Amino acid sequence: MTSSASDLSGDGDRRNTLWASAAALALFVAPRLALAWRRETGYDEMFTLWASRKSIADLFETLRFDSGPPLHYLIVHVLHATSIHPARAISIVAAIAALFVAMAAVTRPSDRFIVGALLAAYPIHIVFSAEARAYAMCALLAGVAAVALDRWIDDGRDAMLAVACAAIVVMAYAHHYGVFFFPLPVVMALCFRRDRIMRAVMFTIGMAVLYAPVVPLLLHQLPNAVPWMALESDAERIAIASETFLRIGFDGRMIASLAIRVVSIVLLGVAACGTIRSPRARRQFVVLLVPMCGAVIGAIAGLRAYFPVKFETVLSVPAILWFFFAMPRRLRIVAFPVAFIIGAFASATLFTHSERTFEPMRVVTTSISAAAWSDTRFVATGPAFIALSLSRPTTPFPSAHAIHPSIEVPPAQLDREAARLPVPFVWVGNVHTRELETLRRHFALERVLQKGDEAAVIVRPRRV
Repeated sequence: MTSSASDLSGDGDRRNTLWASAAALALFVAPRLALAWRRETGYDEMFTLWASRKSIADLFETLRFDSGPPLHYLIVHVLHATSIHPARAISIVAAIAALFVAMAAVTRPSDRFIVGALLAAYPIHIVFSAEARAYAMCALLAGVAAVALDRWIDDGRDAMLAVACAAIVVMAYAHHYGVFFFPLPVVMALCFRRDRIMRAVMFTIGMAVLYAPVVPLLLHQLPNAVPWMALESDAERIAIASETFLRIGFDGRMIASLAIRVVSIVLLGVAACGTIRSPRARRQFVVLLVPMCGAVIGAIAGLRAYFPVKFETVLSVPAILWFFFAMPRRLRIVAFPVAFIIGAFASATLFTHSERTFEPMRVVTTSISAAAWSDTRFVATGPAFIALSLSRPTTPFPSAHAIHPSIEVPPAQLDREAARLPVPFVWVGNVHTRELETLRRHFALERVLQKGDEAAVIVRPRRV
């Protein structure tokens, strides 16, 4: 009878776990699929598609002038996911995997559903798990590291430490944000497993060795990345890095109303107070703290890089787990539904918020491509070259923009290249560029479309 009752109990737990997982998955997938299908393609996504269509050698040459490591681009390239919805599907699959990683951190079916529901409604995770960029993959890997380190603290097994370190290294190959996670094993050992400090140090050295092949690319990118990636102002760098502390929460990066922001801050304040009493909350809090402080320290030290403004996405899983474990039990019956509701409300605003979808460059390139004759010759400069070349054969001006749209060339070279361009053609780009000034000196121009600073211009020979 005892064995039979135990079997029935086990079957019931498995059914409940399946139901909890299925319900959380339904809540999780629906908004992400809807947003992935509905949203306009942003420039960062265009860059992913454009770069991933290159050969491996050309891709690495392009990345020398950009700001990220190669892994995500290589995955998109190998899977031939070089149109927008297949590329976004890679992020959605990574996001779903992150959901199950988060739910694996707890054991009770009801807790798994709560954790899954909180992550399902976490607005900033929704934003970037429906985008063809590396952030959803990094969020998955940060979640794997957080859960594995949590288990390593409990049992001290090297296998869990190895999983965490491997996830961090792979994250660093997908985005340079991963570098800020490298001190995490040692810090976790110092805080919670001092008997394993030497093991943590050894594994951290191993991470550094595994990361070494991408260091030359990183060193080349720091001085040569696109201009807005190199911030000269110490105050601006520190402010951008520090703002991540303000964006953890359910308000959706302040897209929603002030009231939503206030409620989110109150919930996080209550969780912060509860962190002191919960060992597991303290662990996840350290996972949040180490990379964010690493970015701030790097900014203070004078690193000229553009510091993370999307850590809150990468840190989604540990943020949700911290919130779950830190919330006092007597308040959970109120706090968790409120967090889900305000997160869902803030997420709903993503479907009407225009800031991320209206890009003058995208509007101009899409409109002119649709309106022009099939045999129209296009020449484009900078980001417009990337956007236009995804749909129409396009000549880069200057030719170096075929490598990366941020490369600047001397005025004399611009003049030589302009003189060789066969006219007439339609030029597309920013109206304040040297390239347009060069074309104005050589040819007759007629502006046919402009949105903001982006324009399409018909270029013809000068009349004699």
